[in-house]
Order: sequence, then structure tokens, then C-alpha cells
Amino acid sequence: MTIVRVADSVISREIGGMLVLFEVERQAYFQLGRIAATIWRAIEALGRVDLVVEACGSAFAVESAIVDRDVREFIDEAVERGLLLESSEENAANRSTRSGDTPLLSVDQAGIRFDGDIEELSRQFVARPYVELPAFVAPGLLSILEMAVEQGSFTDRLHPGIGTEGCLESGAATSACQLVFNDPALLAIVTRIAGSVVRCFDGRVYRLQPQSAHYDSWHSDASDDRVVGLSVNLSREPYDGGLLEIRRAIAPEAEHAVASAGFGSAVLFRISPALRHRVTEVRGGRPRTAYAGWFRTSPDFADAFLSVLNARAVAALQ
Repeated sequence: MTIVRVADSVISREIGGMLVLFEVERQAYFQLGRIAATIWRAIEALGRVDLVVEACGSAFAVESAIVDRDVREFIDEAVERGLLLESSEENAANRSTRSGDTPLLSVDQAGIRFDGDIEELSRQFVARPYVELPAFVAPGLLSILEMAVEQGSFTDRLHPGIGTEGCLESGAATSACQLVFNDPALLAIVTRIAGSVVRCFDGRVYRLQPQSAHYDSWHSDASDDRVVGLSVNLSREPYDGGLLEIRRAIAPEAEHAVASAGFGSAVLFRISPALRHRVTEVRGGRPRTAYAGWFRTSPDFADAFLSVLNARAVAALQ
């Protein structure tokens, strides 16, 4: 029995009613029409070609022979483009298989998973200016991002009046993160947690090296429609220092100190003129690498992103 699965380097998200794929290794985008998107989601969920054909047959009011032909033609094209992999049932791997404790909220190659009480997270966010999200990035996606980061180049960037950091140049990692963290489902969850409507996420990958000119100082980030910050730990090895500290603007010292919960974990924190935050000095011999940025109330990500894709004449799978 033939099984197909999504290639390990492919990320998918529904943006503005359009299913968008990003193949990280080639930095290639693909847009899927309605029929192709239905087939793709069936493949993600079922894998077995016969079950995919059956599911699509239930979704489309056409003859079964036509559905079978269309599904197999789509699979052939996607395999040729390196988006899908074929294998026998015995050695097929399901990339969505998870083990251990289920994170409260996590992101993976195909979307987000939420297994908790949003209202409880919202109450936590009211009681204190941050919420910790252990194991936020699923292992498969984390491996993709880690490899892409290590293949990129960092350049020192000065943030006047705030600090200096190594910033990853635009490429596979930044494009993948842009798509993942602008998932409309994630934006909707952050909106409910924070109580503010967010329409996009604007982030970068940065690195703070120990024993270097890198530093961060107290600042608010309360500009450009920013309402919630997010920092995702992309450091596989533990590092010394590098705590996220938060305080009220009127307080003389840090009132909260948030240590990283591990590789792929994250923290959401409130952005406000009444708050200040900073990352403390990184000590020892290991750097602190993170994907960090801000959820903003504007602009609308879907409109801007799809207009750019359309201008680039991105490949379409029908």
C-alpha cells in the first residue's frame, strides 16, 4: 500500500484563504488552489493514497475515477517538486507523531496545536506581564529552523539607545519564521490571551555572544502598534545569564526574571509604555540565540504577504 507524506523541509499555512507551502531548503513558495489544498490536507491527515482518494471523493461532487486521477496527478507533481515523499506502509513516517507530555500551545510544520484553556492563559497574562510556553516549537519544525539558522550569517546590529546584537540576515530561517508566526490561528489565540486584536507578527533571529560587545538595556518597544512580545529560545545548549527581565516603568529594579525553559520554548510578554524589559548579559562560553519580535495591531499580514507572493509569480499547484 502506497503512502505519501509531507517532506521534512516543507511548512504549510493558510494565509488569507490560500494554502501556502514553503520549502525551506530551496526557499521556494507554492500556492495551492481549493482542490489542491483539500488533497494536501487529506495527505497530512491520512497518508495512505487510497484513503486520501476516498476522503477527497467525499469532498468533491464528481465521479470517483476523476477524483482518483486528480489526486494521483497532484501527488506525482508534488513528489517531483520535492514537496511529498512516497514510501511503503511499513517504513512510512508520520511527521505529526508526538510523544511525551502535550504542550499547552505549540506550532509545527502544518499549523498550531492547542491543548488548554485560553481563558486561563488570559488570566495569567492579566495577573503578570508574561506567559511561559514550554516546548512551544514542535521538534520537527525546530530541527528545520535550527539547520536554517546555522546555515545563515549574523551581522552585528546597533539599536540606538537600547543595545547591540548579532542579527541573522534574511534567508530560509527568517522566511520560515515569518510564515509560522503569522499563522492566523496563532494570531487569533494571542488576541484572546492579550485582549488586543493582533494582525501580524514582526520578528528577527538574533544572537547575543558572551564576552562581546553585545548587550541589551531597559526599553519598552511601545511603538509601531506593538502590543505583545514573543521570544523563542533557539539555543540547543544551555547558556549562562540571558534572562528576560521585566519591570514597571516606575520601578527602579526588575520585578520579574524569566529564564529560558529549554530549546524551542517561548515566552509571551506584554508591551506597554508602562512597562520596561531587557535581556541580561550572557556569560560563560555559549551564546543566546532567539527568534523574537512583536505582535502588532497593524498592518494585516495576509494582505501584504499575498500581494508580495502574487507579484513574484509564485508556483501554483492546482
